[in-house]
Amino acid sequence: MSPDGRLTRRGERQIVPFAFASVSLCDERLFVDSPDGRFSLNLLWDRARAKGRLYGMRLDGHWIHVGTPDALAEAETWFEHEGA
Repeated sequence: MSPDGRLTRRGERQIVPFAFASVSLCDERLFVDSPDGRFSLNLLWDRARAKGRLYGMRLDGHWIHVGTPDALAEAETWFEHEGA
């Protein structure tokens, strides 16, 4: 990630300090000419990156995984404890 938030792909075997957390805000134009049916969003990210239009944001707060029922319960407990 560059200082202005522009994203590039890491090189093979390159270690980077960021991870994609699966939260996206997208303009509908990103989906123009996308395939019918299921497809990897990597196609869209690569198109945006090629145009210099793929940006990210660094989260300096608390990140919580909620991909399973157990993880969701843990997140709810954390929120209750933190008063969120």
